[in-house]
Amino acid sequence: MKIVFRPFLLITFITFGLMNLAQACEPHKSHSTDELKSLRDTMTGADVDPFDRLYAFQELVCSDKPVIRAFAIKEGLKNSQDEMVRNQILFDTLMQKTQITTVLYPKTADHKKTVKYFRGEVLVHNVKYRDQNEGCISFGSSSECKTKTSLFVRGGLVEYQDGNFGAIGSFRLVETNQLIGTVSVNGKNPVPASVELF
Repeated sequence: MKIVFRPFLLITFITFGLMNLAQACEPHKSHSTDELKSLRDTMTGADVDPFDRLYAFQELVCSDKPVIRAFAIKEGLKNSQDEMVRNQILFDTLMQKTQITTVLYPKTADHKKTVKYFRGEVLVHNVKYRDQNEGCISFGSSSECKTKTSLFVRGGLVEYQDGNFGAIGSFRLVETNQLIGTVSVNGKNPVPASVELF
């Protein structure tokens, strides 16, 4: 009997996965070589059902081999066109990071003033706390996500604030598999920027 996964089931599965993927990866999973090959082919195949692609991604990103996990994140995003699957991969990519690195691209004199204020074109925020249910990463508190010192993931939109320096960042996942947006000082004079994913 052929099983048909309807759209609302896929949405439910992805929503659940966003909240629980990290917990499901503890402990990480061991796969045989044949299983890894099959999962790889499913995740990177051209005409694969989004549900099957997401399942393959989640299996690989929970592998006990760091190289396989890195491969899953990079190639999974590269080969996925479905928006919900891409947002899932983005979410997991950010939630695995120990640092959030933002690169600024100043183009005007005002941009350069902002870069000077931040003391460089690269901003690095150490991750002190993650909340899967809230979809947030804290740069300040080690027990909760406070709006003024945290990053929030909302689908393909990523926003953060660093109240210590007045930095406000807003980014979107684009077709080139980059998080592109701007960083400003308290909302003023936004500078083009990107958040490193890989």
